[in-house]
Amino acid sequence: MTEIILKLNEKAGQLQHRSFWNTGASVSEISQFEAILKITLPPTLKSFYTNCNGGCFADDSWSDEDLENAEMKAGIIWNSNYFLSLQEIMDAYRFEGEFIAFDIQEMEQKTGKRYIPIIHTKEQEILVWEASNLNESPIIYACHELNPAKWKVLFQSFDELLNSYIELEGEIETY
Repeated sequence: MTEIILKLNEKAGQLQHRSFWNTGASVSEISQFEAILKITLPPTLKSFYTNCNGGCFADDSWSDEDLENAEMKAGIIWNSNYFLSLQEIMDAYRFEGEFIAFDIQEMEQKTGKRYIPIIHTKEQEILVWEASNLNESPIIYACHELNPAKWKVLFQSFDELLNSYIELEGEIETY
């Protein structure tokens, strides 16, 4: 397990009542995901999804009563900076499911780049991993109202994104 994943787990322990993380994906689930999307996840992303298959830290505006109410979970997730699960990524990539803002494959055709949705923001936008080059893996604010040429790189790598997310307890720069 990498240092950054240990740091995430430590923060999840500290924010236990605000932690909404899924159980990690299996190696075969990750392999199947990579095969379906025809990509190879960088080591930190693989480690992240092995540790937790998506999830989030709820912000501190939620009451303890809300955080403990199972019926509130979907609303809390929708209004958080939420890391998509592998299945949610595939659904969003196929322009299906709950966490879609635009047709990602259409944007790929326009730009010639690979975009993999990673986070559904509390502003109801998507952060994408630009997966065209595994050596450079920026995280981009993919606003559905903007042409991809105007999308903004927020983080130079998934590691940088995850470090910021952990340090700011889920409150990251999203635009």
